[in-house]
Amino acid sequence: IGGTINICSESGKGTSVKIRVPISMSLTDALIVSVGERKFAFPMSCVLQTFKTEYKHLTAFRNGKAIVRNKIIIPVRYLSDMIELSNTDRHHCPEDILSLIVIQSKGNVLGICVDQVVKRDSLLVKPLANYLSGIREFAGAALMGDGSVVLVIDPMGIV
Repeated sequence: IGGTINICSESGKGTSVKIRVPISMSLTDALIVSVGERKFAFPMSCVLQTFKTEYKHLTAFRNGKAIVRNKIIIPVRYLSDMIELSNTDRHHCPEDILSLIVIQSKGNVLGICVDQVVKRDSLLVKPLANYLSGIREFAGAALMGDGSVVLVIDPMGIV
């Protein structure tokens, strides 16, 4: 990612660690989710709520599904469909439990179905390279503590 790390240690006083990162990076509070074996991050600034519900609570709405929560109709889409992931199972029984993330962007509210809400984390996000900048669904990428890379979803690109 570039940048430098400076470590200073004094016996009996402790250790100081300074990390300098390129200005093109940003620290973002994010919600980590999984779809199949892949992990993605949503900026917490767009997340209104997360909850689990049974599939039978979804109703037909326009050309898809929706859920009514607090007297508000929230259209629901699968993240796997939105970012064109293959090999995802869409055969639900009424009792199946779905994990939903409700996001808001540009005044619109959308429920997004994921396999699992993993955790909330602070991520150092780097914008995508210029040749990938046309992919509107993603705002950037971040390195997780385990060394894996997660793509950060751009709420304005999917709502």
